[in-house]
Amino acid sequence: MDIAILSVSLSVHSTRRIAQEAENLGHYVELIDHTKCSVKLGEGKPKIFLGEENVTNEFDAIIPRIGTKVTRHGAAKVKHFEIKCVYCTARPLVISRARN
Repeated sequence: MDIAILSVSLSVHSTRRIAQEAENLGHYVELIDHTKCSVKLGEGKPKIFLGEENVTNEFDAIIPRIGTKVTRHGAAKVKHFEIKCVYCTARPLVISRARN
């Protein structure tokens, strides 16, 4: 399974441990800095870009590790992955409510 961890840094111990355990189970894991992602609207469904790379259909699942200072931005990116039918371990509404 190809898994993206949406986080700003792998230096966070809990994020690093999640990545290590997923790799130990044989999964491909990639860190995606959701603050550097953009969404292109139009021409059908939205597309998610990390820099110039289209990462919309690259992953089977995402694990959001959204910091408190970027909750709205991170939840919006999770929502776009969810629209593309990527399995998300936390839904955008849940992320937003957890910060309230």
